[in-house]
Amino acid sequence: MKEAAKEKVKYFLLGILFALVCMGIVLAVRFWPRQQYAIRAQIFYQGAAYVQESADTYSFSALKDGLNWDGTVLYLVEGNQSCTENYQTNVETYLGGQLFVEADGTGEAIYLRPYQNGGWDTDTLIRLERRER
Repeated sequence: MKEAAKEKVKYFLLGILFALVCMGIVLAVRFWPRQQYAIRAQIFYQGAAYVQESADTYSFSALKDGLNWDGTVLYLVEGNQSCTENYQTNVETYLGGQLFVEADGTGEAIYLRPYQNGGWDTDTLIRLERRER
């Protein structure tokens, strides 16, 4: 009879240990820190995220010979937001802006020519650099 009681206590303690391990795994997954990006302007282009790393702007007339126009920007995130998902939203001042890629095709940076007040900004480019997720 003592052996049966010892077995019950042993299995009870193993059950509690198993439950604690499972609860620890669930809590670790729930509260594991996720990488967040503090961003200015961000677009998702060909599956990669591009962000504006600094407030500097560039001259379209000075760089246009080394750039190729590559379509229209449709999805942007702007402002000091944090983004953990593939979050996209339209921003009116950039919607329709021209997107340029460097002619050498490295893909490390793209340039956005904003569309504001009914037309493209005459000489402003915003450099967006590729951000690994």
